[in-house]
Amino acid sequence: MSRFSAEPPRVLIEKDEIRVGHGAAQKRFAYEWSPDVALAALASDPHGGVQRGSRWDVVFADALVRYLVVQWPAGLRGGAEREAYLAHRFREVHGVAAPEWRIAAERSVTAVPAIACAVPAAHVEAVAAWGRERGLRLGSVTGEFPAVYNRVRQALEHPFGALAAQRNGRITLGLWGDARWRALRSQPLGPAGDASLALYLESLAPSAERQGQPGVLYCVGEGPAVPGGWRKVVLDAEGGGVMKRVPLPVDLDLLRTRRRVSAAGWGLLAAGLVACAVGITDFRRTSAEIEEREAAMAHARDAARRAAPAAAGAKDQVGDDEIKSALGVAARLNADWGGMIGGVAAAQGDGVTWVSLQADQARGGLNVSGVARSLAEVFEFLARLGEVPGVRDARLANYEWVQVGSRNAVQFTANAKWSARP
Repeated sequence: MSRFSAEPPRVLIEKDEIRVGHGAAQKRFAYEWSPDVALAALASDPHGGVQRGSRWDVVFADALVRYLVVQWPAGLRGGAEREAYLAHRFREVHGVAAPEWRIAAERSVTAVPAIACAVPAAHVEAVAAWGRERGLRLGSVTGEFPAVYNRVRQALEHPFGALAAQRNGRITLGLWGDARWRALRSQPLGPAGDASLALYLESLAPSAERQGQPGVLYCVGEGPAVPGGWRKVVLDAEGGGVMKRVPLPVDLDLLRTRRRVSAAGWGLLAAGLVACAVGITDFRRTSAEIEEREAAMAHARDAARRAAPAAAGAKDQVGDDEIKSALGVAARLNADWGGMIGGVAAAQGDGVTWVSLQADQARGGLNVSGVARSLAEVFEFLARLGEVPGVRDARLANYEWVQVGSRNAVQFTANAKWSARP
């Protein structure tokens, strides 16, 4: 069972057995080809804790998993093309493919390198059937390395580092630099394996030196030997500390279970819709006032020219500078508010909600504040915002991680230039 009551229990699926719990209280159930028999035995155990409606996390041991760090090529369109590219990469690197293997990549990560994995399809289907037949709520269903990384991530401080997760004669090593994944490899331990990892880290030492300080090798378990140019830090499996410039948590789910939207998320969406409606209403009212003022100004100017004598008209006529100033004010008031607001609303996407919008037509500035599920989705929003007609140079001004319900979110502010021409 879980070490903390706030955490759901976890099933660890090895190559020939499943494990539940920790230490002396750990339960083990053996299997031969597929874990369905072992999962059924766990459900039948009166002390196994499998109850209808209970939530369980499932972790596949790294001995079962094949990993890749995927750099998405430019020009891929939609999920179908990304799935085809993933299948090609796993067939090329690991020699595995569907339908015998279930392949998945980090969700909502397309602009930066993402972690992807492949697990035997029979194992994933056995877990899905176990949850369905027992009426369980399956939370995270992922590989061992992503689960370890997410658990200890708060303790990873160095912008150029590696995490080595070692257990049961196998080690998995993930390398990052400036919040982007660079490489991920998993292999059995032994003199040859340990030496090859040390040589691999040594080859990367020049990249660490360019950061101005040695790279840091974080280890859960003993970890490999540390070559020159690296510093070793041993972590407890539970992590701790303060997160700095390391990649975001790995959102890699082999079952791709549907997450229920929290009340806070619906509240943010409602607030965004209300703000959009208020902006459109103000735009329409302001446009009507501008049209009335322009019509009145034109009528008054024509009447004054017809009523006054030619000499008096020449003496009292409005000067060119005053006309130019008045037309400038009218042009600013008649900016393309509808196009801008509609464009910003369309740029939100599924994972971003803007909460406030401030536009200064006189200075050509635009300020957008909002909330996103991840930093990657913020950058995707900025790219879409820069494509809105009249908007350019969209940049991230600041951001911070906040707690929205039970999940983390990114609260951000973005600035852009706006020409405001209809």
